[in-house]
Parts: sequence; C-alpha cells; structure tokens
Amino acid sequence: MSFASLAENGQGALPAACFDGTVASMEDGRFTMNRVLESGTEEVVINLTEETLILDAVNGFPAGADSLKEGESVRVYAGPAMTMSLPPQTSGEVLIAKIPADMKAPEYITVKSMTADADGNWKLVSTAGTEYAVAADCRIMPYLTRQIVSLEDVAQGSNLLVWSNAENQAQKLVLFAR
Repeated sequence: MSFASLAENGQGALPAACFDGTVASMEDGRFTMNRVLESGTEEVVINLTEETLILDAVNGFPAGADSLKEGESVRVYAGPAMTMSLPPQTSGEVLIAKIPADMKAPEYITVKSMTADADGNWKLVSTAGTEYAVAADCRIMPYLTRQIVSLEDVAQGSNLLVWSNAENQAQKLVLFAR
C-alpha cells in the first residue's frame, strides 16, 4: 500500500482532517456520516476509493466497506479538500471502524520523532504535535506483512496506528510499510 496520497511535501504528513461520528447511510463507494461537533452533529459524505484504508479499531486489520453498519462509530481521516456543498463531501484516506463503545479509538499518525531514553522507554511525537510515552515492551506489529518489526524501526515519516490510554501511554502500535 502506498501512502503517497497522504504525503505533503514528501514528508508523509497526515490528511487534513480527522472526523469522529457515526455511519448514517451507505451507498456505492461512499457513506454519509454524522460528524460530531461541539454544537451537535453535521452530515458529511465520505467518498471511498480502492486506496482508502478501512481498519478494525480493535486489531488494526483491514475491514471491508461492506462491514460498515448504520449507527456504527467511526473515525475518518479525510483528504485535504472538502466541497462546500450541503452536505459537504470529502475523500476518506483512512477509516477506523468497529470502535467498541468502551474504547478510545486508535489514532493514525505520521511520526515526527521517536527517541529512546536511558531506561529503554521511548517518546513518540506525531507531526500533529501529539506526544506518546512508549514503554520498552510496547507491542508493535507490521501492517499486513510477516516482517519482524521493533520500536527501533519507527522513524521520522513512518505511519502508525497507535492505541493509547487517556494519558497517551501507547498500548500497541501497528507500523505501516513506507
């Protein structure tokens, strides 16, 4: 899978927007979601392509568009452009689906830096500025390969799916091929 569509100036930056909400309806190649806003909700049409990654929130494995159900909670990382139509439309780059009600959704990030301390623990910083504490024994898995990966493989520009608690202590990471 190429993440060229996620790149900005060749540095692997994330898409322009992240939306949380619920699936309102599904149609061929797109779905309407009720995006959560501070003042309520707004309908947004999310166009899906063959390049759109649809991932299961629990394990990070691929989930097909046909698995999306009305009322299901989703997190959408959308492309940099959105129409001014009503409802607005945008392209989905990464979609996190099947989010359990009692779980914080994993975050799809691009790594700005990953540095180790003297104890073998790590500090992960995303290009969005979010900082995560990563224990030396944090579980890390590759996305759809059998490669063996370790925390040392996480470099600037890497794309990760990060499961973390309320204090941003990473619980699990999925590393995407570059």
